Amino acid sequence: MNIDTQAVEPCQMKLTVEIDAERLQRAKQAAARKLSGRLNIPGFRKGKAPYAVVVKQVGEAAVTEQAVDALGSEIYKEALELTNIEPSATGELVEIAHDPLKFTFVVPLLPQVELGPYRSVRVQFEPAQVQDEALTAALERLRAGHALLEPVERAAMLGDVATLDFSGVLTDALPEREAQLFNAKDQQALLETTEDYPMPGFANAVVGISAGETRNFELAFPADYSDEGLRSKSVQCEVTCRGLKSRTLPALDNDFAALVDAKYETLLDLRVALRTELQRQAEAEASNVYQRQVLDAVLAGASVQFPPAMVREEVEDLAKSRDSYLRSMGITLPDYLKTVKKDPAEFMKELEPEAQERLRRSLLLGQVVKTEKLAVDAAGIDARIERMAVGYGESAARVRPILGSERGRARIERDLLGEQALELLVSIAKGESLLAAAEIAQESGAVALVGGAPGAG
Repeated sequence: MNIDTQAVEPCQMKLTVEIDAERLQRAKQAAARKLSGRLNIPGFRKGKAPYAVVVKQVGEAAVTEQAVDALGSEIYKEALELTNIEPSATGELVEIAHDPLKFTFVVPLLPQVELGPYRSVRVQFEPAQVQDEALTAALERLRAGHALLEPVERAAMLGDVATLDFSGVLTDALPEREAQLFNAKDQQALLETTEDYPMPGFANAVVGISAGETRNFELAFPADYSDEGLRSKSVQCEVTCRGLKSRTLPALDNDFAALVDAKYETLLDLRVALRTELQRQAEAEASNVYQRQVLDAVLAGASVQFPPAMVREEVEDLAKSRDSYLRSMGITLPDYLKTVKKDPAEFMKELEPEAQERLRRSLLLGQVVKTEKLAVDAAGIDARIERMAVGYGESAARVRPILGSERGRARIERDLLGEQALELLVSIAKGESLLAAAEIAQESGAVALVGGAPGAG
């Protein structure tokens, strides 16, 4: 058996294995015996017909095909052992050649990660700040949620809530779009000029309509509309008003604070609590944004390579997640794809960039775990399991054994290690790591700046 190896980017090895004639003949003999065990050949018991008789019965090609099929996995295993190749997933048989018999396999190798000078990365950190405008907007949303709605018998005015049937058809439909742009029944719509649902200008066009009235009009999307395909496009609209309600917002006073929650005695109490919650949300969002910036900065100086087989697996995981999410909303992934007129292959292709980015980030963090020798003890895993189980409420007792299984603990350990690695990178990027300052100077002699001065934040 002769083996030729050829590296294939990224992280793959092509194995071309030539089989000698003697081994092929032995495989054909074994294949003939197997075939004879399934055939009724006159004059012979099953499995006892001579090779020549079986060949005459089924043909040389059928015997060879059976032999080649049997040899494939056997040859693949032997080739891996002889070449000391460690695959990251099952290899793929891509070609079979004859005279002489040759198998060509493509083997996915382990991913390769070079971290680069990650200890020298610095990213400017901007603390989260809640502006007064955000507090005012939050208060207004609370007022809107507690607005008094009362049926009225008059023409619609701005500020009213109208129950409408409405549809919109593009007057000049684009090739990639359907002419029907929107269509809704018994939909409640707030008639405000700041509202863009179902399209900009709709509220003003509906003002003056009365219950039971149908109105037809044409609207055009702004020239700077976010969807480039709809910019300046005209839409023929039809609207039927089913009912109108006036909308009265409560005054911003102590009574309103108590209306939101009895624990608030004054409007000041509500404002303080609301600002605290907005600050918490802003800090969480700022932390997420900063973590992404740090990972991007570290990835920019790193090299992360992985075989296509890993991307395919990640795409399948993403598709399963999408399907699970859609099912929670009462729709399956196939039904969703039909709705958006997209075939499964196209959908899977669209997931590839996200899958690749997830792999790059995951593999980089995994390498940080190895390099920094990070570890998680059993108590840490137990604590995470308990916290996750409690989140399931009444189902906690049923979920706890699943999370605590060998597979579940391994997944939780990976998650915790990844979190540790990310925390370390964030600490380094802020200049907080005790290891960073002296070692950076020795290792690189320079500090890589991203968005600001070293140690800022």
